[in-house]
Amino acid sequence: MELCEYSLAEWLRRQGTAERDLPRMIGWFKQMVTAVAYIHDHGLIHRDLKPSNILFSSPDHLNICDFGITTHIQLKLENETEVTATYPDIGSALYMAPEQSGWRYTSKVDVFTLGLILAELCVYMTVFDRKEAEFVSWLSQVDKSKRPTCREMLKHSFLE
Repeated sequence: MELCEYSLAEWLRRQGTAERDLPRMIGWFKQMVTAVAYIHDHGLIHRDLKPSNILFSSPDHLNICDFGITTHIQLKLENETEVTATYPDIGSALYMAPEQSGWRYTSKVDVFTLGLILAELCVYMTVFDRKEAEFVSWLSQVDKSKRPTCREMLKHSFLE
């Protein structure tokens, strides 16, 4: 990884409002999907995909990193549906699938995150947009115990 020059998160920050080259973005996204398919084919769920964990080793070659919270897929049948064991609430909140909050989930949590990354590639988001998305995510947690109180909301930097 020391050969990597910068992360997708850095690229997104530097790119700013400049026009995005959609065919190039699709090529990058295809590389990400291919890498995640490889991870899943080997019985693993990454669980922490995000732009800062996608590195460029050249302008058009991406690598996925940070396998620190990767886990093995533990599939079993429950009511004829494949599910995994229950895992702890782990990952980066802004990029986590709703079911990833301590619920039973499958490798599809990585697919959810890939969708968010694709949207970020194709749509420019300001720092304010990101803060808003984080705030909305906090308010709309699937697990009601993780939602803030109104008093906690008033202390959040989004409302300052």
